[in-house]
Amino acid sequence: MKRIAVAACIVPLGILLSAGALSAGQNGNGAFSGQQALSAGDAENLAFMREEEKLARDVYLYLFEFWGQLIFENIAAGEQQHMDAVWSLMDK
Repeated sequence: MKRIAVAACIVPLGILLSAGALSAGQNGNGAFSGQQALSAGDAENLAFMREEEKLARDVYLYLFEFWGQLIFENIAAGEQQHMDAVWSLMDK
């Protein structure tokens, strides 16, 4: 189950990145070079990504409450870190 859940969270981000959905401000190596205004589409994609991370976190918190297995709480903490990272990008 763990592998399936992790893949479900990673694939959407990979699709967005490979499709160039977050291309604004990237240099040739795919790294961001300074602050530039995001397009409306990029801002929408970041907001969607944050909501996906929030949903994943909430699911793992529920699984932790239901089963009491520490692994679910640990994964939820990781999802919170993902949310924070996307929020940081949105803030920039």
